[in-house]
Amino acid sequence: RAKAASNKYLFDYYFNSVTSLISSDLNFLVLLVPPEATKNIVEKVKDFNGPILIEKPVATNLKDFDYILNLMKENRKILVGYNRRFYESVQKMKTEIENLDRIQFHVNISEAAWGSDFRLGSTQDLIISNSVHVFDLIKFLFGKVIVKSSCEIRNKKNLKASSLVIETENGHIGTINFNFGVPNNLRSEEHTSE
Repeated sequence: RAKAASNKYLFDYYFNSVTSLISSDLNFLVLLVPPEATKNIVEKVKDFNGPILIEKPVATNLKDFDYILNLMKENRKILVGYNRRFYESVQKMKTEIENLDRIQFHVNISEAAWGSDFRLGSTQDLIISNSVHVFDLIKFLFGKVIVKSSCEIRNKKNLKASSLVIETENGHIGTINFNFGVPNNLRSEEHTSE
């Protein structure tokens, strides 16, 4: 497959094995593979001399994710590209949040562009692959999150919506709302002061 891709796209080099890849004179690796293949490939390339950037999502199950996370702790050259935390607006928001004692926040994730077939397995994969940046921003901005309660809305076997009430390690509270197959275009808010 590597040779066929090299011929089709006129690549200068291709490799027949992971061993030949990691022993080459490449400066860095970018892993762009399906998340279910990431763990096995990271295991094979973990001793590569240069930086290794893993594209998201890194895994679809907690066991593989923990394995990759432990490798990242051992080898600081293994990275995952969560670039949105470096946006200027996100950095400014983090500074403002750090100066507040307690806040309440709400995150709405609408998955309207992915069709209407939202069986449980496909929604889990959808949330993991499509919403990974949102989860990273929540962790980056607020720290460790504890789910206090959850609620799902179903239509027969299909998951239509899900809501989580969460608390952060700093005492902030918030909600994460998922809506599948519909846009998030309605909002109502009321503020009162005493």
